[in-house]
Amino acid sequence: MKTLKPMNQLTIFYDQKCGVCCQVKAWMQHQPAYVPLRFLAFDDPTALEVLPELPSLDPAGQIVVAADTGEVYRGADAWITCLWTLRNWRGWAKRFSRPEWKPLTHRLCSLISGNRLRLSELLKLTPESAAKLTTSRTECQGTCRLD
Repeated sequence: MKTLKPMNQLTIFYDQKCGVCCQVKAWMQHQPAYVPLRFLAFDDPTALEVLPELPSLDPAGQIVVAADTGEVYRGADAWITCLWTLRNWRGWAKRFSRPEWKPLTHRLCSLISGNRLRLSELLKLTPESAAKLTTSRTECQGTCRLD
């Protein structure tokens, strides 16, 4: 019987030049997580130290994540793994991984990944706008109003 080693960290490889990728990174950094999340630009030299086979996984085409336990996921499986690490999104990760949802999850992830640069342009999302969200965000103490 194989003993599963618990995950202690998830490394998410992202495109630091893509607005959508940087927005998702900023969003994930503000979510409560079960394990620490480490974000590395896929073209950063450190990324190859963490995951030497990264170039062969086409990180520019599909998201790639690596658990500290050795598992590596890409595409829809990577997105499901990311959601699984987030406290408020684990239920969605479980749904998306079900056999009846898996084809839709794969199609949706492929659609977003294949059009992420176009989406960034269309939605006017830039790495700089994501950085502003990360540094200027404050937590609501129950008195926030949306007018």
